Amino acid sequence: MSQKASYEQGSGSLVKTAAKVFGYTVMAAVMSLFLSFSINMLSAGLFTETIGYKEYENVDGQAVLIDTVYFEEGETYSSSQVVNDDDRLISRELITRPKNDVCAGLAVAAEILKQLLMLALLLGLPGYLLHREGDRDRNLVDHHDEVPQPLKGLWAGSLASVPAACVYALLALGKAGVWSDAAQGIYRFFNTPWLPIVNVIMPQEVYPATAVEVWQLLLLALLLLPVPAACAAAYVVGYRRLIRPKKKKKKKA
Repeated sequence: MSQKASYEQGSGSLVKTAAKVFGYTVMAAVMSLFLSFSINMLSAGLFTETIGYKEYENVDGQAVLIDTVYFEEGETYSSSQVVNDDDRLISRELITRPKNDVCAGLAVAAEILKQLLMLALLLGLPGYLLHREGDRDRNLVDHHDEVPQPLKGLWAGSLASVPAACVYALLALGKAGVWSDAAQGIYRFFNTPWLPIVNVIMPQEVYPATAVEVWQLLLLALLLLPVPAACAAAYVVGYRRLIRPKKKKKKKA
């Protein structure tokens, strides 16, 4: 095979690999969404109690706090929205607190566990793919004179992260005043696997996007790096066969 043809084939293989990596990141995001919802429900039910609510009114596209209500002993409230006599839509955000100090610690542990599990999905699924790609490419290089592509994992992970970079750019535009009301919600939704860390860097109280500080944007930009880094590392490990994938043993007839 000529060197030119080998490079062309390698480029096509790179694009296909990047598309697969992106598919795995989407799969990880969907799985993380269900995982986050499940752990949040369990954590809220086991470790927290509702003590009141905050009422917000939509004024010219902005959520304005109009009242804060704390429950008396034994009083509860479960609805999230109510329409008052003036036909104004009032949104209610429930106020919760840990039941005790032990529950507070367990709630934090649940958040840490949730983040670790979601990262395992986000980095593990593409990593598994690139590890096998690296092992396969090593065979092609050794036995079929293919051109080595040592940066294939890095490039594949970087190409697959382009949509995430576009979502980040939308948040940056929100900081500049473009779609500032919707930018944060869109960013959080498409970064579900990073949500616990995102909420630490950019708390939900920081609203709209124009209120986001530059240092917060810079920290959030770092979240674009782990996927390409994981893909690069997994490909190198597979290519150098530092960890060999297990092969199924054929049963003897």
